Amino acid sequence: MPRLSTLLKYLAAFISGALVLSGILFVYMLLGAIGFVWTPYTCLTDVLGQASSPAGHYFEVSQTSCSGIGKGPAEISVFASKSKRGKKALIFKYERMHDGSRDAEPVITAVDDRTIRISVKHVAMIICRTRRWETLAVEYDIGRVIDSYVDPPGECAQD
Repeated sequence: MPRLSTLLKYLAAFISGALVLSGILFVYMLLGAIGFVWTPYTCLTDVLGQASSPAGHYFEVSQTSCSGIGKGPAEISVFASKSKRGKKALIFKYERMHDGSRDAEPVITAVDDRTIRISVKHVAMIICRTRRWETLAVEYDIGRVIDSYVDPPGECAQD
């Protein structure tokens, strides 16, 4: 039968190890809450491309994925601004296909000085789209939409 002092030593080592582990987990959760470390619930945003129109408007295409560890839906957003570093406005947002195809990435072309066209071959679902941003008209050429929960999709909210 083990001695009481040996048992107390093991218990003290277990408690001190648990306290150290709890402290490390607490710091990790705190850093994860403010975005300094990766967590399974972190959203990752990648800029896929940038473009400009002859009239001086700038466009940015980004992809945001909040799926955690497994593969899940990624949303692609198209932002417009009057200058490269100006305030960006969301003009188009959709959920891309899960196949990873580059056909799901938008192509932005200028029709004329006051009109642009956003072309996408296929998307899973359109979340929002804007027909007019300030003085710029926005046309859409979307080949195929798989899911259309909202028909037609609403306008993108402008701040």
